[in-house]
Amino acid sequence: MTRTIFQKITSSLWVLISFIPFFNGLGFVYIGNKYANAQWFAEGILYELPLILGLLTLPNLTVSTPMFIFGTLASMVSIVRSFMVDYTLQKDLDQSNIVETSLDEKIDGIINSLWVLISFIPLFNGLGLVYKGKTAPNKTWYLEGILYEIPWIIGILGIGFSQVRFVAFEAAVLFYFVSIIRSIMVATEPEPLYR
Repeated sequence: MTRTIFQKITSSLWVLISFIPFFNGLGFVYIGNKYANAQWFAEGILYELPLILGLLTLPNLTVSTPMFIFGTLASMVSIVRSFMVDYTLQKDLDQSNIVETSLDEKIDGIINSLWVLISFIPLFNGLGLVYKGKTAPNKTWYLEGILYEIPWIIGILGIGFSQVRFVAFEAAVLFYFVSIIRSIMVATEPEPLYR
């Protein structure tokens, strides 16, 4: 079966994520998770790590500055690597027997996955998983979403305690990135055959 131009373009849209600062590795995490390629998944985490460490060590400029420099370099490398990986992926998809879903099925899938966009909004990044956990049979996603919201709540309520707020917001920033990755992973999980 030959793939259409539309199918080739839609299977390459993940490359655009590489051009978004601070999220450049998430495209690799997505594509590695979707096609069960641990190398691409680990590569995406590796591209995100310097920026996350730079944000976590922000009060210490001697540590955070090199992390942001490494993060900028990782961003540039991820842009080049995304085109290389996409070329390999397109070649593999052309040679494989993977049947692409129809446009109607893709639109339904996109509408059902809009909750993932909430994970990109700071302060509300856990609410998407809370929603998914309430509507799906897997209730651990509900608890996971609450866990991602707790540091934000502690940071906001800890007005008079600067150390508590600092630690809470540091954890919230870390959980922010983790919740984005987890939301993408949950959204791309295949539907169970039975319930």
